Amino acid sequence: MNSRFISQISTDSDSREKFFLFLIIVGVILFYLPFLSRQFIGDDWLWLANAKKALNDPNIFIGRPMYGYFRPLNMVVIFLMQTLFGANASIFSFLSIILHATNVFLLWKALKEYEVAQEIRLISSIIFGFYYLNCSAIEWISVGHDLWVTGLMLAFLLLLKKFHKETNVRNFLFLFLTGWAAALFKESGLAALGFYFGYFLIYRIRPFSKKYWLYSTINIASYAIFIFLYFITRTNPDKPIELGIPIIINIWYFLTYLIMPLAKRIVGGLSGGQLALLKYIKGAVTLFIPAIMAYIYFKGSKIIKLFVIWPILFLSTVAVFKWGVALFTLYPDYPASRFMYTPFIGMAVCLAWLFDLIVNRIFRHAAKTIFITGFMALFIVANYLTIWKSSSVFRRQQEINQNVINDIQNSWSLFENADSITVLTNDLANTEQIISSGEHLPAILFVKFNKNVPVTVKNANNDLRPLLGLRHRTLVVGWDIRENRLLIPKN
Repeated sequence: MNSRFISQISTDSDSREKFFLFLIIVGVILFYLPFLSRQFIGDDWLWLANAKKALNDPNIFIGRPMYGYFRPLNMVVIFLMQTLFGANASIFSFLSIILHATNVFLLWKALKEYEVAQEIRLISSIIFGFYYLNCSAIEWISVGHDLWVTGLMLAFLLLLKKFHKETNVRNFLFLFLTGWAAALFKESGLAALGFYFGYFLIYRIRPFSKKYWLYSTINIASYAIFIFLYFITRTNPDKPIELGIPIIINIWYFLTYLIMPLAKRIVGGLSGGQLALLKYIKGAVTLFIPAIMAYIYFKGSKIIKLFVIWPILFLSTVAVFKWGVALFTLYPDYPASRFMYTPFIGMAVCLAWLFDLIVNRIFRHAAKTIFITGFMALFIVANYLTIWKSSSVFRRQQEINQNVINDIQNSWSLFENADSITVLTNDLANTEQIISSGEHLPAILFVKFNKNVPVTVKNANNDLRPLLGLRHRTLVVGWDIRENRLLIPKN
């Protein structure tokens, strides 16, 4: 009788948890639907253009068409999406929302499989699911590969446990292929090797014991060969990198950034007093975060330890680049939020663990439930309002891109007869990225109008209008830096 009663309680608890998880996942989808992308922006066009070219040139799938990066699986996904649905930004964006909701489920699933407490599982899912830092990865199609990497790495964690429990070739193969799928979506997926050995370290398993040595050797050899080939076959110059102490500073800085992801547009409108207060808060978080992470690592369970090293491993793939930040810099000059989707998973679990620990020490059961519910509701509302404000940048960029497409469509006879295009601007430094990059406009022409022509961008310090027109099959257009629109002569 007693055993049956306990079993019934456990079943009821599981049912309630699954119901709450269902609400969280549905809530995440509804939360991001208002921010569904209406148009592609920036590097989205380059991915789409290369996917379209891959119809006639399959080598693009295994090449490095985007800044020398090797991300073949991401190219395959974009190719399939474009083939099935066309260049429809809303469908691409909706897929990103669904992928994010799936990652919320996989996070909960991983925590459940590793027997993390129910409260921490649900709180982690809420913190990760509704955090405003994730929005750039969801709104900007070019960052969609991080959604795939995150899901695959959570699956990797699930497969690690299965491999540990039943060590055989079949389970290793699933684990191995999942890790490599993450790496072939984006280079940050190479962190799978770190998780493999991190798991062995935390669970006190000797990776080169008789039972594991072959699997561990295959892992190390495959990643070492890939990294060697990756660097000797680069087609573009590497971004400036920093080694040694700067990497530690960058990792430390971005651990703070995961909690306080400040940007120039966020702090730009603050008063002097508000700015000073923010600097003190940021400084305090920066000073204490190593101690807090260490406390969670030594007090938490084995799986919590693994989630402590999660952000460090993924931030390491970002920290090697030269960011130009000192430890107490308020915000990076170079936008960093788009790199933080995957690292934040680990921080979400750490914050949930710490939050649950504090709440359990302060409140009794009934009061604790009320407090957690109220706090999480405020958390969701605050993040929604923050995203609504910060996503105005994406909405504005989408409007600019749509205006450019409309301008080209309205003057198509000029563009149709041109063999090349020159864009003149009075201020190249402040010209919108769609023009100043010199790459996005030709990609738009190819994706939307199937026109493949070279585009040159030039500075002009005088009145642009007399210079515009179609001459010798070169179309000269201008860029209005006030309206962020093309200046096109009348037919």
